Amino acid sequence: MHRQTQERISFVMEVPIFGGLSALQAGRLLTHCVERKYEPGETIFEEGDMGKALFLVLSGRVNITKKVKGGDEEIVLVTLESGSYFGELALLDTLPRSAGAKVLAPTHVLILYKTDFDTLIERRADIGMPVMRTIAQALSGQLRRMNEELARSREGHSE
Repeated sequence: MHRQTQERISFVMEVPIFGGLSALQAGRLLTHCVERKYEPGETIFEEGDMGKALFLVLSGRVNITKKVKGGDEEIVLVTLESGSYFGELALLDTLPRSAGAKVLAPTHVLILYKTDFDTLIERRADIGMPVMRTIAQALSGQLRRMNEELARSREGHSE
């Protein structure tokens, strides 16, 4: 097997949403991914764009941003680096993006488009379904944390 392919397989297996995949399954998943490089200052997607893909950061740095104050300002929610992923909601639906993604440093990503993921689920449920389950678990955890934060913030206002 080609060295770069082996490195990509190892990388994919270390990304949390793909952690349950075997090396063979990760290799098959990679056949559905596209590689792309971005330069500093480039926008990968804007808040409000239709979600079409999941992005895995092979190298580089990406800011995930959110518009505030009527859309006149942006805040950085998180800065992602190698091994991180973003845009996972696009694998579940094609609703508008809830945040934007802006490149900070030369960045190399793997892109998994929803259409390719849907094909993968149809043809290889043994790969697609564990990924869907992991995304659902991650979203469930995020929702629980947000509910707890909301409850704490409301407790502080009731005093």
